[in-house]
Amino acid sequence: MSEFSIFCKKLIDNCEMTIYGIAKEAKIERTSLNRMIAGKRLPAKDFVDRFCSVLRITPGEYEQLQQLYMKEKIGKELYQNRSYILKMLCDMDALQMHHVDTETEPLLTTNSEISKIAASTNDRLQGKRMLEQLISNTFSDGKKQTILTNFPVEKQYFFEYMEKYAMSYYKKVPVYHYLTIHSNPKRYRNPNCNLEILHNIFPWIISERQEYVPYYSYSSCMPEDLVSQIWIYYVLTKEYALFYNADLSSAICITNAKQISLFRDTLKKAQENMKKFVLVGNESEDFNGFYLDTIQDYGKMVKSIRYCPNYIQHLKEEDAVLRMKTMLESDLCEEYSDIISRQIFDNEEEECFNVFSEQGLEYFCNTGCVAVQELANEKEQGFSVRERIAILEKMVESNRSGERKSYLCNSQYFGLEKISMELFENGSLAIIKYQEKKPQKVIFIEESSICEAFEDFFDSLDEMGLVYELEKSSRIIQKWINKLYQRT
Repeated sequence: MSEFSIFCKKLIDNCEMTIYGIAKEAKIERTSLNRMIAGKRLPAKDFVDRFCSVLRITPGEYEQLQQLYMKEKIGKELYQNRSYILKMLCDMDALQMHHVDTETEPLLTTNSEISKIAASTNDRLQGKRMLEQLISNTFSDGKKQTILTNFPVEKQYFFEYMEKYAMSYYKKVPVYHYLTIHSNPKRYRNPNCNLEILHNIFPWIISERQEYVPYYSYSSCMPEDLVSQIWIYYVLTKEYALFYNADLSSAICITNAKQISLFRDTLKKAQENMKKFVLVGNESEDFNGFYLDTIQDYGKMVKSIRYCPNYIQHLKEEDAVLRMKTMLESDLCEEYSDIISRQIFDNEEEECFNVFSEQGLEYFCNTGCVAVQELANEKEQGFSVRERIAILEKMVESNRSGERKSYLCNSQYFGLEKISMELFENGSLAIIKYQEKKPQKVIFIEESSICEAFEDFFDSLDEMGLVYELEKSSRIIQKWINKLYQRT
């Protein structure tokens, strides 16, 4: 029996109804119900919904049953993959730096009084104190410093110490983080190992107070598998080389300048054979230029999740097209205008879809603007009512034909006013983070296993119930079209 069938039987036992009574009231076949409970058959979702409708179950039990059903239907590995990405997206709206681990007492290091780091320890807590002292000394040093490390990303206190002293000293110390990515995560005991790495480092990639640059290399095993090796983790600065064993229970600190220089030079050479985990750009570095330069190699955008409708795919109304081209030519140089024009106007045959929120649809219909509301330019002239109608009607028409699908998402699942996501023709992924009164950031991810996981997630949104069905999405869009007609 499966987890799903066992849970179904438990629900039946708790409600004290007979199989015959449930089948009769739910209008489902008793034989099919028996086979479902025995784990011999997984019925259609409608069958499960009717089964639930007659049971006296709580909302929590219903949600648990739906999760077990999906896990049984698509397989545990794929279900965990999709669920993990969903958790990442839900967390993105509230990405905040954590408090420093309360296990470690805060150090009172000042510029004039630098404490010495212990030479070695077999005490885990003392090992954490050594790390904090190293970071504190690095920030308080007046010289230009960098940190080279492969410290495990799941141990968030490394990042928390960086954040703590970045705020204390109002400065940035670049961190070059060398990560191990599994070459075939589907065969590893944790198929989400690469996604977990992304999730753990993402807050620090987008942090305004950190200069964080992760690199990666492939391996058929992960660092936690190397328990037989003595020192597998390191944190190097110009003055210190701090080494840890596999479970971080022992640490040793080296202060010999020649040895440290040798370690750093070796790492710098190794870095040349690694790839950057992400490419990051923001407005202070010419956001538009960075974005457009990068997507030249990625091909056309085929899927998107964003706050407002992706009008670009449906921009067919003649006046709107002409105005869009004019805007491109005035805002961007000719080279970039040509790039974005191809993205917009040479995309006729591509089958693609976009997901956006009901709030974003309402904002677009009321203002004609497509920027995230907090970032909208006060001088921005939105699309006219007639243009909005034409764009939305094209969306409904494309939904009927299946040419380009436009889904509405329940915004409780994603902080879509804070992020947007774009998947490109070559499988690369762009995540754009919006921050009110701060530069927006675009993060490009090219690592294949992670991008493949996101592509599957994009394709499974309707199956997981994270978006409305295509027909319902079209009905909601049509209601707004009718409202807009009343304004003409």
